[in-house]
Amino acid sequence: PPTIPAPPLPTEPAVPPAQPPPTPPILAPAQLPATTLPVAAIGTPSLPEPIRGAAPVPLYRPEVANYAIVPPAAATLALTSLGTFHERQGDQSLLAQSGAAPAGWARVFGSDFKQQWSGTVSPGLDASLKGYQIGHDVYAWSLDAQRTLRVGLFVAQNRLGGEVRGFAGGFHKRQTGRIKLRGDSVGAYWTLSTLANGYIDALVMSTRLDGYSRSDRGLRIDTDGHALSLSLEAGYPLALSSRWIAEPQAQIIHQRIDLDDQHDGIARVGFDSQPYNTGRLGVRFKGRYAMAGMPIEPYLRVNVWRNEGGHDTVIFDHTQRVRTAHRSTTGSLGAGIVIKIANETSVYWSADYNRDLDNQVFNGINASL
Repeated sequence: PPTIPAPPLPTEPAVPPAQPPPTPPILAPAQLPATTLPVAAIGTPSLPEPIRGAAPVPLYRPEVANYAIVPPAAATLALTSLGTFHERQGDQSLLAQSGAAPAGWARVFGSDFKQQWSGTVSPGLDASLKGYQIGHDVYAWSLDAQRTLRVGLFVAQNRLGGEVRGFAGGFHKRQTGRIKLRGDSVGAYWTLSTLANGYIDALVMSTRLDGYSRSDRGLRIDTDGHALSLSLEAGYPLALSSRWIAEPQAQIIHQRIDLDDQHDGIARVGFDSQPYNTGRLGVRFKGRYAMAGMPIEPYLRVNVWRNEGGHDTVIFDHTQRVRTAHRSTTGSLGAGIVIKIANETSVYWSADYNRDLDNQVFNGINASL
């Protein structure tokens, strides 16, 4: 008989391999509000109090203020060499000689001052300045019985050194470093004087600049460049008595500062300065006396100096710009004396106290002999 196959044995269902237990998700750490204010590191200034909703405070490295001070410091250096007619020549009454190379003159001068300029980082300078100037008339001739014209040449050298402060690391008036500048100048002058002792004085001066600006962190740039200064000044005496006169004066000064680009190891530093235009209005009160047979002329003077408009720009890597404004108004009160010790030899000395007349910080003293 045919065989009947046996029915298949039942099989057990396949069991899937065991899976590892699921890993719990990793959550980001919760950002909890600070319960205490941050504390400044030892030896650093205190941190400012946070103000809710206030605009962010920009953080500038110390070198920014140190480089921003270079153009105004260069203008100050050149302006001090330029001086005024009476600081250079003593008095128009001394201009009596005529002909070729009729007279020469020399002076030494110095100044100590503190000044702050407004701008992106509001740089400030606490500095001293000293120098000398030597000049000689090339020729003098009489135009008529009332007027004398003379032309001359001069050389000058002065040095400026001081500490710089500014807005750095989020703090105002923070000390950022030092600056040193040297100016070597050569110039020419043209002076017209009258028999009544009125005068018009014109001057042009070229100054070669050399020095450095170094931050407290040790980063520095050289400060090579050039300054051109032009001056036009006039005054006329008015008799107050038989011994005293009042002499109103006016002076206009135009300066151009041109500084070479530098690199401090972090960024390329460029300078772009607009012209400095400075005006001076003043009055000089002068007496006339004699002591031991020598003519003596003491005087007092009051001046107001005004620098109108313009700004300097420091450019970092051709993109970031930091501006410093020229605008300032200052007043000066001074005294001096002219002593004629021989027929052809005179000594003259002057000193002034200077102070700001606006909201810019400025005070200082200067003297000339």
